[in-house]
Amino acid sequence: MPPFDISFYLSYIQIEKCATDSDEERIIACYEDSLKHFGKENIDLWLSYFEFKNSKPSLHLDASNVYWRAMKNLHTDLIESFTQKFSLFQINLESKNLKRSSSSDEVMTNE
Repeated sequence: MPPFDISFYLSYIQIEKCATDSDEERIIACYEDSLKHFGKENIDLWLSYFEFKNSKPSLHLDASNVYWRAMKNLHTDLIESFTQKFSLFQINLESKNLKRSSSSDEVMTNE
């Protein structure tokens, strides 16, 4: 019987991410299992999964699939909220990438 509360999955995912021997496949399996039970009503779970996949070079290309799956699986009354949160997430991500890029350019210029 699966846990009745999303907090179990979120805690488990966080523990796995912080583990010294973190296993991407185990984390993905936990996300997939949690989405099976809570994916219709939990926007933040989808965003977290997207962020995880987007942060891993080996999974980066698959991150866009997470977005489309969320659009297909979320309750229709959550789609607008999801797209708004996702847009803000993307803007924040691009801002972080620009800051990283400019700071690495400064380091290269100073050398």
